[in-house]
Amino acid sequence: LNPAGVPEYKNLYPQAVEAGAYGVAFLSVGIMVNTEFVKEMPTSWTDLWKPEYKGKVAPFVFPGTQGEAFLVMAARAFGGGEKNINPGFEAISKLKPFPAILSGVDETNLAFKQGDIWLAPQIHGLVNTYQAEGGKVKFVVPKEGAPLALNSAAVSVNSKNADLAEIFINLHLSQACQEAYAKELYYAPTNKTVVLSKELAEAMPYGQEQVSKLLILDNDTLNEQRSAWADRWNREILR
Repeated sequence: LNPAGVPEYKNLYPQAVEAGAYGVAFLSVGIMVNTEFVKEMPTSWTDLWKPEYKGKVAPFVFPGTQGEAFLVMAARAFGGGEKNINPGFEAISKLKPFPAILSGVDETNLAFKQGDIWLAPQIHGLVNTYQAEGGKVKFVVPKEGAPLALNSAAVSVNSKNADLAEIFINLHLSQACQEAYAKELYYAPTNKTVVLSKELAEAMPYGQEQVSKLLILDNDTLNEQRSAWADRWNREILR
């Protein structure tokens, strides 16, 4: 990081720079709910294991933002966590049969529209965008919390155009770009000076209080175990 080359750096929330890069947008992973079929909104990650939802809960591919967050939250919900991931694998296996293993936005929205899927882990901005387009869905933050997924930018090591890269990054961190992200994609601003309307603010983790509630997962453990967990995912979840 080079704050001197990126003036907007001084306006970022601490959570936007903890990963050693410039956080461009805050995303949260919660539960995407099909409101056409689910009338009582879930309040906990464990609600996905209710008998009435059997065969209607879909995980995402692993590795990936949603897949990794879901595995960790499943582990935490059933007595484990990043350092003890076994409960997560065991819990997700109990959700079988899966209506699908999700990977993309379009296929996810179509499966919800057709009623094949009622519940799935998903990024708040993707749910709210589909809802704004008329999709019968809702984003829910469970009582245990929603993991932070950070869209970030960084300058390549030994870049010959570091100065231009920093100008580009600074543009993305500016009020104008941050407001556009929020209005068009429902991506929450990482710039503390951005002011959103009440309606828009309620659709994302906006402001210090909400940002502070986002769960920061143990990324060191995730990075260390990702390959092994992916192999285990393929053996235990996909079969």
